[in-house]
Parts: sequence; structure tokens; C-alpha cells
Amino acid sequence: MARSRDEVVAAIRATFPESARARVLDLLDKYGVESYERERERVQLAILKLSGGSEERLREFLAVAKRDWIHRKSARE
Repeated sequence: MARSRDEVVAAIRATFPESARARVLDLLDKYGVESYERERERVQLAILKLSGGSEERLREFLAVAKRDWIHRKSARE
């Protein structure tokens, strides 16, 4: 099932305080900008869930997601 931007925004609202929401959305939007970074909203929702409301952990999981897709792309070439 495809996930939506609205679901990502709702998850941010449920997970982070208002003061952090815009920053968190900006961070998450760094995933999915490359053509090989697929399933943007699904991955963003997974990152949010794994972060447990911690921006530090969100940054860590975001970096892992970006590296994972780079490795997958390299393996196909």
C-alpha cells in the first residue's frame, strides 16, 4: 500500500513537539530526492517510527536509509 505525504505529516505531529516539526520535515525531505531513493513516504514513516521522537536518532536513521539505497544502486551497476 502506497503511503502519502499526509500520513508523514500526521506522524510528525504525533511524534515531535510543535517546535521541532518544521525542522523534522525538512530533514525527512532529504530522503527521496535521488532517483534511486524509492518509496519516499514509506521510508520516511519508518524513520519516524524508529526515531522514537528523537531528532538525533532521526538523523541517524535518515543517514542509514540514504546509504542503504546507495549500496543497492551500486550493487545493480
